[in-house]
Amino acid sequence: MPREMIQIYSEVIDTVRAFNNGLEEDENLRNQLGYFRAWYYIPEIDMVGPSKFVGYKGMTAAEYLRSYEELDGRDTEPVLSRLFEEMDPNEGDRRREANYVRRLVESLLERYGKVPNKKSRFNAPEQWNLGEDDDVTPHGDVRASARGSTSRPMVELFWRAFLTLYTDDQRALAQRIADYVQTR
Repeated sequence: MPREMIQIYSEVIDTVRAFNNGLEEDENLRNQLGYFRAWYYIPEIDMVGPSKFVGYKGMTAAEYLRSYEELDGRDTEPVLSRLFEEMDPNEGDRRREANYVRRLVESLLERYGKVPNKKSRFNAPEQWNLGEDDDVTPHGDVRASARGSTSRPMVELFWRAFLTLYTDDQRALAQRIADYVQTR
């Protein structure tokens, strides 16, 4: 049975989160890392995921591992290309952004003793770009990484962690914070 493709950007955010969470939990998924070629960056959560995983709606690590031989990134890439554009780290006006995403992929894979496929391609939302003052080192010093932020480093770190949570978890945490603030 064909799997349903993502349709909207928020679905990609969810599958990129699921991919990154799955890496933490499943060695078999980590063993696939060197095979992925097309990587997609989500700036809101500063995470990446491969097309073969993130292009399918509701994908989980368990589902991916059950059916990865039947899945094909070539099927997902036309759908993802409506929301993202490919960037070349070696040329073009988005080199800086492409190198940021490339380094983010390298950093992710390095955590698990892997290296990116030599044929890797890097994609990001069409309207996304690094500002002049943005740090181009993925997961770098949080004080330098938030464009226009005047927050203290710990607040910025907390914010970035908050953005990686599933929507339900964000709501639950926001409620806990609101409850705590009201009692003070």
